[in-house]
Amino acid sequence: MEDRTISAILKDLRHHAGLTQAALSKELHISRQVYSCYETGRRLPDLDTAVKLCSYYHITLDELLHGCSDVIPDQYRQFIKSYDELNPENQKNMHLYMHFLKNQEKYP
Repeated sequence: MEDRTISAILKDLRHHAGLTQAALSKELHISRQVYSCYETGRRLPDLDTAVKLCSYYHITLDELLHGCSDVIPDQYRQFIKSYDELNPENQKNMHLYMHFLKNQEKYP
């Protein structure tokens, strides 16, 4: 796989999420001008901001730095976000329910 620039990756991720630079920069608590510099390649995000971006998009730092072959589909991103918002007890229940559903398919 050919490595893409961080600026191109950030722009693709933001577009895929349907966000403006202003909306994303507000989420990250940085100015829109600073974020714009990331997308144009005039500046690289510091480590803290890179980690925030990875957390926001549910990607690894490696995927941010080197790109990934596929952008995570919206339905998976929403599922991950919803799962992360559950308390530990409900996360456990979600695992049990998914296991139950999987077994239902095997043994109808």
